[in-house]
Amino acid sequence: MSTLHTTQTPKNTACQRWSFLTNKDETSYCLLSYRLLESSYCKIKHTRQYMKTLSHSRGFTLIELMIVVAIIGILAAIAIPAFSEYLKKSRRTDAQAAVSAVQQAQERWRANNTSYTSSFTDLSIAGGGTCTVGAATGILSDENYYCMTLSGNSGTGYIVTATARGKQSGDTDCGALVLTVTNGNAARSSTKSGGGASVGKCW
Repeated sequence: MSTLHTTQTPKNTACQRWSFLTNKDETSYCLLSYRLLESSYCKIKHTRQYMKTLSHSRGFTLIELMIVVAIIGILAAIAIPAFSEYLKKSRRTDAQAAVSAVQQAQERWRANNTSYTSSFTDLSIAGGGTCTVGAATGILSDENYYCMTLSGNSGTGYIVTATARGKQSGDTDCGALVLTVTNGNAARSSTKSGGGASVGKCW
């Protein structure tokens, strides 16, 4: 039987048994055991700390959620009307372009005739199709947001009216854009959908 090695490490039954069987220094065995235990302890400690961190973490509270919803509501109340107004304003360019085209065509017609015309056919303007405003028949603007009609034609002038329709019918402040030509002078005006003159923001 092998004799146990003498070490300065306090005797331990397990260390002695391992040293006896393997004929190796029981200090090495004890040191290895200590390191394994230390490693296991560290892993357990870190796991506990991680679980503790998770237990303290939390999501949104009801009050925080309500604040977020309120902020979104306020932003929507400001942004949606502003965006809607922007769309209406951008679509007015469809009427302005159509009125300008009619004005130029009328001048070309008048140069060869004794009076302005009330027919878009005479002006060679087909538009996007036919439309009606009350009893008047007209043509659609290029983007179909307005119905164009001619009236008051004479040797000295005429009136061309672009009336909002379809998606643009919600533009109540600028329901109709009007160009009145008298003795070669053009005057721009606009009316609300329910009647009455608009403030000069439509042109």
